[in-house]
Amino acid sequence: MSFFKGLFDNKERCRNFVRFIYKKALVDVANAGGSAIPHEVGMYSALSNLYKLRGMQVAEMDLWSELLPFLLMRESDSVTALAEYAVYKQWPTKAVMSRVRPQLNAVMRNVSGFDEDRKAMIAFALGLAKQYMDSDGQLGLPVTWFAMLDEDVREQVLSLV
Repeated sequence: MSFFKGLFDNKERCRNFVRFIYKKALVDVANAGGSAIPHEVGMYSALSNLYKLRGMQVAEMDLWSELLPFLLMRESDSVTALAEYAVYKQWPTKAVMSRVRPQLNAVMRNVSGFDEDRKAMIAFALGLAKQYMDSDGQLGLPVTWFAMLDEDVREQVLSLV
């Protein structure tokens, strides 16, 4: 059954695409050598290729801002969370929120305890997001993850700005 689900379920194909590109990037980094951090390259590649597949051009700084909370997660959680986040961005009502929302809240919950560099990165991400505010005042690209946070966590994050 999972074979057919992978073929015909667009949400599952999206998840598989993110995981595939992430793994491919890890192999590419290992083969290239150098000082690049494989996990970061994999996460960036997965999200940037997803946008390319959808015909969207997203600036590099916007991508890093969007990836920020996922890069703060444990590697074992981050790829699954990013794959579900990709589904959420395309089909918000069809995403399995338990695969991404608890992880986002956990990593952002104690933002006040972050070091100054992390606080600055989050403030920068929110600053970029203000450029993309929707007409109803909701933050848009590149920090769609902000809307997934619990209210108390959102308040903590906004206190940085």
